[in-house]
Amino acid sequence: HAGSSEHPVALTRAASEGVQHWCMSRVPVFNGSLSVVLFGNVLTRHAHTFAFASRLLPAQERHAVAVLYTFCRVVDDLADELPAEVAVPALDHWLQWLDALGCREVFPTTPPVPPKIDVDAQALAQELAVVVARHHIPVLHLRELVEGVRTDATRTRIRNASELRAFCYAAAGTVGLMMAHVLGVTSPEGPERAERLGLAMQLTNILRDVGEDWRRGRDRKSTRLNSSHITIS
Repeated sequence: HAGSSEHPVALTRAASEGVQHWCMSRVPVFNGSLSVVLFGNVLTRHAHTFAFASRLLPAQERHAVAVLYTFCRVVDDLADELPAEVAVPALDHWLQWLDALGCREVFPTTPPVPPKIDVDAQALAQELAVVVARHHIPVLHLRELVEGVRTDATRTRIRNASELRAFCYAAAGTVGLMMAHVLGVTSPEGPERAERLGLAMQLTNILRDVGEDWRRGRDRKSTRLNSSHITIS
């Protein structure tokens, strides 16, 4: 399983509650209405379908979705829009910041945000810390996403089904797990189903973007996908 609980920054629910108390006492929260508009605008501008679906959620959960989407978009755009020699240090900066958050420490500098994302880096870092704490989201899930994007930034081809599954887990399975926390999923089978839904959505996204990836010199199709099909198990 890609999301091993033995990772050094994985948070149990008890530890997450400790981070929540720490974040709420030390991290300044931006003006509520201003923050909602700021991150809501990012979601509306870059993800029309997600923005529409998020209207069905209560205000607090809708804001959490917007903040998490902004984080995911920032990480993805750092890898997609910048050369690897610039993207990798930027992603490492996010990993260091997440490690500090997991240890309840304040990292001295704010991780970067690509220019095309119209959001202040400090605002994103502060709101993300609060969302993670409020919804008991393990820092591990955010870290795995960044690690996966970092790996993808330095390669042009996924060689087999195992690498493809690992990429899909990092890019979208982690997001499914984050969303399970935001939505308050409590059923034992909920996290696994959320992860598998993320995997399926990422595979669909890859198939949709085959032409664009090929033009950019990136080939995510494995040998098994070329010859028949991929089975996620």
